[in-house]
Amino acid sequence: MLNKKLFILGAIIFSVLVFSELVSASTQISDCQQLQNMKNNLAGDYILIENIDCSMTTTWNSGAGFEPIGSQNSPFTGNFSGNNLNITGLYINRPISFVGLFSVVSNYAIIKDIGLVDVNITGGNKVGGLIGSSSASRISNSYSTGNVKGVNYVGGLIG
Repeated sequence: MLNKKLFILGAIIFSVLVFSELVSASTQISDCQQLQNMKNNLAGDYILIENIDCSMTTTWNSGAGFEPIGSQNSPFTGNFSGNNLNITGLYINRPISFVGLFSVVSNYAIIKDIGLVDVNITGGNKVGGLIGSSSASRISNSYSTGNVKGVNYVGGLIG
């Protein structure tokens, strides 16, 4: 009986250590500017560690707002875990294609566990609250609320 208890305790400690290592190996995101800086490493591993208010993005870039992460020529290929948290008030006003929090994701990128709340996103073609365009990627347990506008291939979550 003691061996079984020690085994269970060991398994719990191992699980905590593995999870702690995964969190510490990921770049931790706690504000909107850090979120924007993900554009500097499109193959990185990221995790939100608190809810983020991005309502100030209405004044960024001369009114164009947040710059979508990645592009058609340089897509996001990393991992992003929202950690079951929310990004609120994201604003993007760019009359171009591939507009969303992420412009384009591909090459087995993983985006999961994120809520986008009260977004205001305007673009051209392939516009989504979370992603403008996605191929060969995994998106799970994510949602978007608010206004998403564009010309063709427009979706609340993915264009």
